[in-house]
Amino acid sequence: MVRGHSVKGGRGGKGLTVAWILLTPLLLLALYVLSVGPVILAVNRGRGQAWVVWSVVGLDRIYGPVKWLHDETPLKRPLGRYVEWWYAAAEGRR
Repeated sequence: MVRGHSVKGGRGGKGLTVAWILLTPLLLLALYVLSVGPVILAVNRGRGQAWVVWSVVGLDRIYGPVKWLHDETPLKRPLGRYVEWWYAAAEGRR
C-alpha cells in the first residue's frame, strides 16, 4: 500500500468515479453511432428472414439521430464512409 492510498480507492477513488461517470455516456453514445454498421450488415445479409424484415420498420426511428448527425453536422463525410464500408461488406465487396 502506498502512503495515502488504499486498495479500495482512497484519494484517487473519487477521481476515478468521476471519470467513469463522464466517460460512460460518451462511450455509450459512440457505441450507438457505430452500431449502425453491424445493423446494416445484418439487414442486408438477412433479406427474406421475417425477423429482419420486421425490424427494418423500426430502424428509421432507432437510427434517426445518427441520420441527423450525418445530415446536419461535420460528421457527414466520416459517417458516410463508415456506412459505405459496411454496405460493401454486406455485399461481399470487402
